[in-house]
Amino acid sequence: MKTSTKTSALTKATKATMEVTISEAAQLALACPQNAIVLDGAPGSGKTFGTTAELEKAGSRVVRIDAQNVPSEWLAALPVVDKNDPTVVHMASHDMWKPQTRTAFILDELYKADKHIVDAFLPLVFGNEFMGHKYGADTIRIITTNGRAFSLGDRELPHMGNRTTRLHIRDLTVKEAQKTMVNLSFDHRVLQWMQEYPQALVSYNAKAAKLADSEDKDYFGYKPSDPTRKFCSMRSLEIASGWLKAKDDGLPDALVRSAVAGAIGERAALSLFSYINENSSEKLPTYADMIKGNFDVEGYTQFGRRNMVVKLACSALEEDKAGLIKAIAKFDNEFRRLFTMYVVHKYWALNNIGQNKEWDKLISPR
Repeated sequence: MKTSTKTSALTKATKATMEVTISEAAQLALACPQNAIVLDGAPGSGKTFGTTAELEKAGSRVVRIDAQNVPSEWLAALPVVDKNDPTVVHMASHDMWKPQTRTAFILDELYKADKHIVDAFLPLVFGNEFMGHKYGADTIRIITTNGRAFSLGDRELPHMGNRTTRLHIRDLTVKEAQKTMVNLSFDHRVLQWMQEYPQALVSYNAKAAKLADSEDKDYFGYKPSDPTRKFCSMRSLEIASGWLKAKDDGLPDALVRSAVAGAIGERAALSLFSYINENSSEKLPTYADMIKGNFDVEGYTQFGRRNMVVKLACSALEEDKAGLIKAIAKFDNEFRRLFTMYVVHKYWALNNIGQNKEWDKLISPR
């Protein structure tokens, strides 16, 4: 019995050390591009959009290939007559395959594509060669997969796995998700709901997924037994954010509720809208009105003012710095600090330090 307990603890510890975040996966890819990487994680866990954001932030040119829907012309080499000698013909590939420095190829669900697609891309994955091109040593190659736990059928063979590094992607913590959501301009209500209900970040839990809905009402993740059921993930939460913004633009509430449920699932949508009704009952000024100064904080409750500054931070655009500075000046210091706490997660916010004294004062208060 003791041996079993120790083995179980060791297994859990080993699994924890094997799991990495999207940011850490990108860090590994950038540090050692000669090693192709397979990202294994739950559907919607950010393997594609999160990795793309991290690599682009680092200056990479990202080429994403949906391996299950590759256009035929992408894999075709066409004959081209030489301009100087019409008797000479060479084969030219699609422009997207021309080698460029600091390129990162993300092959989405490659091992679930048809066999001829998998075979076509293996020279790129294993040898940095594709369509007659030889790529530089700085070329990153990343394959994404949902793994065998989701019964989605991979074509990966042992010799393929032996020539790649497989990284298991874990769900984000609340702090990590907060940074990503603010930087990607998620709707502030989705962000605040996620902070209150962190289970929204659990895209898949094997134990919870086996329970009946009535047994685990707080599980909003993926269920392999019901693969068409909508579930929460960073990707679907971003979609839900778009619907909430459309609601502010005048789309009827009932329609938006249906759309949000169609993005993140009915139970998650019910939880989200219950939270909104309890915490966001005050109608807030639009972002456009706030950066123009067309609003007055008087008359809003403390909760309303909190929601206003979080909305400003989530929606903040680099070109609106002057308007943001004037808008935040209308709030007390505690709300200015709250704005700063969120807006620093925008990549551009810190990059602008040293260019505007008022912005520096706002971002780096003393």
